[in-house]
Amino acid sequence: MITGPALLTAGAIFLLRVLNYAISTIRTVAIARGRRVMSSGLAFVEAFLFAVVIASIVQDISTNPLNLLAYCLGAAAGGWVGMSIEARYITSYLSINIIPHKKDA
Repeated sequence: MITGPALLTAGAIFLLRVLNYAISTIRTVAIARGRRVMSSGLAFVEAFLFAVVIASIVQDISTNPLNLLAYCLGAAAGGWVGMSIEARYITSYLSINIIPHKKDA
């Protein structure tokens, strides 16, 4: 039987996992740009969130599969949210193709 507190715990796991994945995406962009301090800070927060969430999953994985489901759904949703954040706010990557009209001799 699914109780109110169990749903609340699963919801918290879901939200923390979404946040974890979104931070991971932003951290990857920060690494690519060479922003060491920012990426290190984000890595700390990401690792902390992961540790908190995985601890709550492992402690009662056999009796509460709802937490595992929330964890997996949070990972999927977090990837989506991270890509949305990247597409909306991280716009400095640009490719330009230059095609000359005449061939240089």
